[in-house]
Amino acid sequence: MKKVSRGAFLVMFLCLCWGLVGCGDSSNPNPGPGPGPGPNPVIPLTPPQSVQVTGIDGGVFVRWTRLADAQGVSATYEVWGGETNNSASATKLADVPECSGLLCEARIDNRNLRNGVAYYVWVKALYGALGDSGFSPSFTGMPVPTPVTPTGLTVTPGENLLEIRWNAPEYAFSYDVSYRAASANFPTVVSVTDPATVITKLNNDAAYNVQVRAVNTDGASPYTMQATGTPVRAASAPAAPGNLTVEPGNKRLSLTWDSVPRATKYNIYTNTVDDFATASEYGEVPHSIPKVSAGIVDLTNGDTYYVWITAENSRGASSRSPAGSGIPEAKDIPIDYNNYNFILGEAGGDFIFAEILPLAPFSPRSNGQIQDRLVRGKETPLSNLFTDGAAWYARGIMNEEFDFVFLNGGFIDNAIPRGSISLGTLAAATEPTSRYEDNFVFLTLKGSDVIELFNEAAEIPHTGAGTGGTGPWAMVSEEVSYTIMYDELPAGTPLDGPKFSTTEAEPYQYGWIKPGTLKINGLDVDPNKDYRIATTSYLAEGAGGAYMTFPTAGRNVDITTTLFWHGVAEYIYERGIVTPSLPANNGECRLTIEGGVFLGDLNKNICNFDYHQ
Repeated sequence: MKKVSRGAFLVMFLCLCWGLVGCGDSSNPNPGPGPGPGPNPVIPLTPPQSVQVTGIDGGVFVRWTRLADAQGVSATYEVWGGETNNSASATKLADVPECSGLLCEARIDNRNLRNGVAYYVWVKALYGALGDSGFSPSFTGMPVPTPVTPTGLTVTPGENLLEIRWNAPEYAFSYDVSYRAASANFPTVVSVTDPATVITKLNNDAAYNVQVRAVNTDGASPYTMQATGTPVRAASAPAAPGNLTVEPGNKRLSLTWDSVPRATKYNIYTNTVDDFATASEYGEVPHSIPKVSAGIVDLTNGDTYYVWITAENSRGASSRSPAGSGIPEAKDIPIDYNNYNFILGEAGGDFIFAEILPLAPFSPRSNGQIQDRLVRGKETPLSNLFTDGAAWYARGIMNEEFDFVFLNGGFIDNAIPRGSISLGTLAAATEPTSRYEDNFVFLTLKGSDVIELFNEAAEIPHTGAGTGGTGPWAMVSEEVSYTIMYDELPAGTPLDGPKFSTTEAEPYQYGWIKPGTLKINGLDVDPNKDYRIATTSYLAEGAGGAYMTFPTAGRNVDITTTLFWHGVAEYIYERGIVTPSLPANNGECRLTIEGGVFLGDLNKNICNFDYHQ
């Protein structure tokens, strides 16, 4: 649904750079088409510009958007790949004579591809007598087997929390942590990327059963055996935090320190002089393990700032940590947006875009072979990276005041793999037309219209396949939280309208916001209050017919000349390293899903997914 009317088929789209993921490959630039038949003008024959490569056991699953016909000739495709980023030495992996609908795909698992090895993949479009397109940009994927069950699960009780640790098995990209009180009918599942997490906001003196499984793009391991922990009130205040480090950045300081036993939260204090007595409290951070991290933003470059941390629980606060200090400063070298080889930073883990799932009931993809575009069906680390990165840039660099970022899932078009992130890597993760057309837009909505906006978001289908009209799926920055319900109709809802389908064929096509769950900065939305929203020009214009609340009710619209994804690039460049994280704030989900497609034992990576069977 994303941008079909603005060139999704990319017929006339010229390849401006030949390494969106691996920009070093210039061995086979697009040669352009051969001469057209007769006197017809030459039509550029361009390859797909965004190819999704998902690792599976012993192979890769490759997907791209079908290109439009050229002079009435439909394209067929070839998929090429190799272990080096050089298309001249690549091997043809598959022929794709036709596509199903708008999507083309090739499952390549019979070529003895090696697990754990990154493969570069190219797609070429062939138009018969018109010629071929040459190679697409290169995209990477790593074959991986389904991970084994983690070992060594331990649960350490704290005050209203549990610290959970386990051993990381090979090929695990993330983990599902399932926990349930004895009185609960269904578990809560959260996804994390490190082999340790803290579950907060639990009840003291209540026993919780915990299980963990490992996840990657090929699937999920079985869950571990249950471990049990009972949160309990601390007997004393915690000790002072240690090993505080301060890393300066552009108008910000990044902080890390060792977690403290029995702490439930940490308080940050700052000053421009080395004097704790006159320091100001900056904010608080929930407990995490083994390290705690935080950021201080909106600082003045060139000024010295001093920082102290205290730990706290219900028994009181610790003494302060030794002071740390730093001087915020801008990067010496600005990002060169003309050079897709420019290195922005590093991904500390795989920001997964697609994964293999088994057959899902009522899924439009009857074989259940792949759920692509996870940003079109749940909260993901990849969507959080884009929305939070844009929010940081708009506030800290553009000096805009707003309440939250609102983006659609179709804006993101590919994964960001572990390792070095070039400008081309990020460009490849951005929907092709959006790379060149979607600017930052700021607009104001009354609270009643914000509520309607999220009602529109709840109506996006949740079918378990990431397809079929799911491009408008909402992604939000960390200020927002809400729950979408899919499995039962609210009282008084008419059953004869198209919104709330209860047919056996499409039981999860539409949802609604669970009453009382839509929050901005932890507060209910005030219908009479004005809210400022950062979004894209695509959404602000109501393009594609999605979120018409923006063009019909938006006021004080400020259309900038800054490309939205450039803000994300600046954020990654500033941070240096970004690590997949879900949920973003120690158990505080942005989006909670109740109901929706039941995926057997793979109701996973859906923050606080609660399936009512």
